[in-house]
Amino acid sequence: RNVFYGIFGTNGLITSAGAFKGQTFNADGSMRPFQFGQLDGTGKWMVGGEGVSSNSEHTLTNPYQRYNSYARVSYDVGQATFWADATFSRIWAKYPFYAETGEYALKASNPYVQQALGAGATDITVGRVFEDYGMRTFGFSRRNIEGAIGVDGTIGDGKWKYSAYYAHGDAVYDGNGNIVCRDALTNPTTACRPLNILGAGRADPAAVNYVFGNQARVVYTTKLDTTGFSLRGDAFNTWAGPVSVAIGGEARWESITTNSLDPTSASKGFSRFNFSPLDGGFNVQEGFGEVAIPLLDQPFSKLDINGAARYSHYSSSGGIWSWKVGATDRIFDNLLLRFSRSRDIRSASLTEMYTTVATTFSTVTERGQPYPVTRYAGGNPKLRPEIGSTLTLGAVLTPTAIPGLNLSVDYYKIEIKDAIVSLTAQDIVNSCGLGNGAACAQITRDGIVPTIVRSTYINLAQFKTHGLDMEASYTLPMSRISSLPGSLRFRALATYVPKVEFSNGVAVFQRAGDVGDDTTFGTPKWRGNASIS
Repeated sequence: RNVFYGIFGTNGLITSAGAFKGQTFNADGSMRPFQFGQLDGTGKWMVGGEGVSSNSEHTLTNPYQRYNSYARVSYDVGQATFWADATFSRIWAKYPFYAETGEYALKASNPYVQQALGAGATDITVGRVFEDYGMRTFGFSRRNIEGAIGVDGTIGDGKWKYSAYYAHGDAVYDGNGNIVCRDALTNPTTACRPLNILGAGRADPAAVNYVFGNQARVVYTTKLDTTGFSLRGDAFNTWAGPVSVAIGGEARWESITTNSLDPTSASKGFSRFNFSPLDGGFNVQEGFGEVAIPLLDQPFSKLDINGAARYSHYSSSGGIWSWKVGATDRIFDNLLLRFSRSRDIRSASLTEMYTTVATTFSTVTERGQPYPVTRYAGGNPKLRPEIGSTLTLGAVLTPTAIPGLNLSVDYYKIEIKDAIVSLTAQDIVNSCGLGNGAACAQITRDGIVPTIVRSTYINLAQFKTHGLDMEASYTLPMSRISSLPGSLRFRALATYVPKVEFSNGVAVFQRAGDVGDDTTFGTPKWRGNASIS
């Protein structure tokens, strides 16, 4: 409770070293000592005192409005059903986003500094929370149009079924937010107006409007076209039952286009938030097959095995396989055992591939020496799909001696490699020093000296986790205990996660048991949920 900023104040807090450090301002501009609470080791946070909470500078709920419409028509011709459907939806909102905070360097020659500090005026750094000028706002609207046509039907005596479809989606996104500009305080030959940040509510409204009144705007259009077909049915019978198969193919085209972008964002002119152009696309063609084979059908055991495979060819990264094998065995109608093993993939998103590269200047340290470097960050159209490996083992107990009781437990183990991340320039240099070849490939050198670091999205990280999912439920007919109709259902679910480990290519982090606002992949070791209905 009562965790506050230790370096910002609503009236301005002097944080620079010197005689005025730790002073804050009154509403009339005079100074007094800031009431600090118990500071943490960094000095950035404190418990108690007169500070403000970071969570108080954000909205708890954000209102929005939306409408949706849907239409469908179908027509039967023999054993086929032809259909078409369409949707149109729109959602829009405008709400407070955050209160501006920051540390600002003010010169001793600044007239506001001279008024506040008098004859002893010096250069100072002031930490300020701008609650008095209202929160920055964020607005967006999204329009989505989708249409699809298809046919479903059966062949012959109905043992074989087929489906085919084509769909097109078009979404237009318009986002804007009021963002702080980075202009200097005084320049009387321009539209800029000097802003007095020493004390809440003391600034000229024209200056407040100049600093806080600008807007970043962008309009994106994303398009998705998909088509596919499938054929499924029972191929033949074995001693234990029919062998079911399915085959099919799919194709997808995705693209994003920037319709308009404000010129300040285009030049990275805002200090806090800039939109970027997003332009690009990719396509993928896929073929798949699935099979389910019964091996045993006896009172003591009903054993089935199943498998599936899919080949995907991405225009951006080439071909890749994904697959799954599994088995189930029901023993005496009391116990179900299940197993699956799969290789899973996730392709890069349009944002990860096509965010415009931004250029910044940074300093990295290597072998104890600092080097100035140019850093390029943004999308990477050469990203490969992430590859995951999943193992599950489970059992379900439904004892006939206790009707209505259901108990289940499943163990899972998941590992992901080539996960897509974007690192800082220093992280990439550190990772290269640890022998990571992918990171070294992101560095351009003049001899041994690093000059350029590309911190675009790359396939670098690894993720590992395992745990147990458990469930218990019991359905009790009311007739067993009373004359009332209906039934009572008791249900409890629990998850135990002893390991959540990820690597960004530089360091390995363990997150099982960690929770909190700034904890990446934070996961409690135990979670539970119980209900009676």
